Amino acid sequence: MTQPSHQALKLLAFDTSTEQMSLALTDGMQIWSHTSAGGAQASSQLIPQALALLQQAGLRLQDLDALVVGQGPGSFTGVRTACSVAQGFGWGANLPVIPIETLLAVAEDARWTVLNERAWAHAAHIANFAVVIDARMDEVYGAAYAWSSGNECWRNVLPLQAGSPETLGAHFQKAVWPSGSWALGGSAFDVYGERLPSEVLRVPATPSAHALLRLAPRLWAQGAAMAAQQVQPLYIRDKVAHTSAEREVIKAAKAVASAAAVAGEGAGEGATKGLDDTAGQVLLEFITEAHLQEVVQVEQLAYAHPWTLGNFKDALKAGYVAQKLVMGERVVGYYVAMPVLDEVHLLNITVAPAFQGQGWARCLMQALDVCSRGQGAKCMWLEVRESNVRAMKIYKAHGFVQVGLRKDYYPAGRQARESAVVMRMALNALKP
Repeated sequence: MTQPSHQALKLLAFDTSTEQMSLALTDGMQIWSHTSAGGAQASSQLIPQALALLQQAGLRLQDLDALVVGQGPGSFTGVRTACSVAQGFGWGANLPVIPIETLLAVAEDARWTVLNERAWAHAAHIANFAVVIDARMDEVYGAAYAWSSGNECWRNVLPLQAGSPETLGAHFQKAVWPSGSWALGGSAFDVYGERLPSEVLRVPATPSAHALLRLAPRLWAQGAAMAAQQVQPLYIRDKVAHTSAEREVIKAAKAVASAAAVAGEGAGEGATKGLDDTAGQVLLEFITEAHLQEVVQVEQLAYAHPWTLGNFKDALKAGYVAQKLVMGERVVGYYVAMPVLDEVHLLNITVAPAFQGQGWARCLMQALDVCSRGQGAKCMWLEVRESNVRAMKIYKAHGFVQVGLRKDYYPAGRQARESAVVMRMALNALKP
């Protein structure tokens, strides 16, 4: 099949990494676009707005050459929403995806602003931009990019990083400003303006879908497009601010820890030892590859047929949602779930044997519930061994109902097999 020239590419681009949801569609000649509030609305509005743009242009997903997605860093839920939609659209229509760093799109948006808006004519000579966007938790995401007019491409000068405005500002002053004519672009000025460098020009800019469309052709020519299932959110820090709903999960988990510390119900000496000191230190964290060894250790203790380290690595590479509950330095439990458009499939939920029977599974289910609804999921699916009566009782109490049976789905030892009970639960939208 002949590949289209990059000038005539048909592309759908979108970014939901900030408080703005931005989409743009091109047929190679004309551009259709939409911009509206992002945040909590993005998870429910991104797909309808993308389909509306396609209808306006008289195109189908299958008519496109590729999807372009802002992959982060940025709002955790927003970045996951965009990447999940890119995976779903790409997989369903057999389209490749071009992932682009959010901050590179901000730099491109700033460059385009000073070149094309009359109010910025005095800055048209500036082509190098340090960029910052709000990272919450009193931090900003930052990077610096230099534009080569001869090659019409960007070069990264300062890598992506997160830190306080003062820390990023100091990096810019030391490593960036001395190397040429620079400006500061981004969307963090209203929040952190007094804490960011003031000696250079400031250009308001966002990771707009128009910027993604301008960046995409060169990346396409460089072979940056990838299979939809390979697209992953780009994070540059492990911990993110918890939402109010997530804080409720942690509060419930702390209550479980406190009860176990007082009563020691079914935990045994190994689990209850020190609980009174660590019950207030319960954390809900997203699992990264750095955490996998401790997760695999729990997995091997919990099951006769455990997931392997490779299974967990593949899940993270595929962009699946994975969180763990940690108390002190001990992993209490975790889950792994696969989001596909407006559905979530729970693949693994495990409580460490020493902590079973205390209510931690319900906390993990609540955490998954919050995360799934925050991404706009409308229902959740899972399979459970037919013999696992205790787990089915927990799932039913949480709202799952049995909808089917998969014969001989699980290995059961000595070449035997065990059937899986298929369960489903409807989800309500998460209130902002």
